[in-house]
Amino acid sequence: GMVAALLLLLVSIRALRPVGDLALAVRRLAAGDYSEVTMRSSPELADLSEALNSMAATLRERETQQERRSEEMMRTERLAVVGRMASVVAHEVRNPLNSIALNVDLLHEMLAVPGRDPGRALEVLRAVQGEVDRLAEITEEYLRFGRMPKGVMAICDLGRVVRETRDFMEGEFAAAGIEVLTELPEAPLRVRT
Repeated sequence: GMVAALLLLLVSIRALRPVGDLALAVRRLAAGDYSEVTMRSSPELADLSEALNSMAATLRERETQQERRSEEMMRTERLAVVGRMASVVAHEVRNPLNSIALNVDLLHEMLAVPGRDPGRALEVLRAVQGEVDRLAEITEEYLRFGRMPKGVMAICDLGRVVRETRDFMEGEFAAAGIEVLTELPEAPLRVRT
């Protein structure tokens, strides 16, 4: 009787081993491992392994589609940000252009009257040059943002990013009556982005 029980136990263990392998395959699938499952010990287990493989293929496809949707959403958000930034840049460019136009008119008036002080004309020219430099800086900053390459994981200083963004948006915040207060550590705040 004991031998029969031992034989029955060994046969049961051998029969249940594929079920344990199947359970392991399901756990791997749940963890994101979509590798193929092959079990041919019985037609039922073969059918189950085919079903698991089909499920893995479906999950892999859904994951790929989700990644594509995520990338598309990032592109859409980026375009929205570029649109908002275009509005900010237009506002930032308008002020220096008005100043340049006024200073050029003033310079024309000064040059039309003989014997005027050339020192004042030089001051006006310096003011015009300062506004032109400011426009060039605004344009370059906007173009730099527009040329940003596809994101690559890297270490960056989060504090610097926050400060630069705050400084860039300062005119927009002021126009909207928004006061931005930041408390950032002096040491670089490194994060992987």
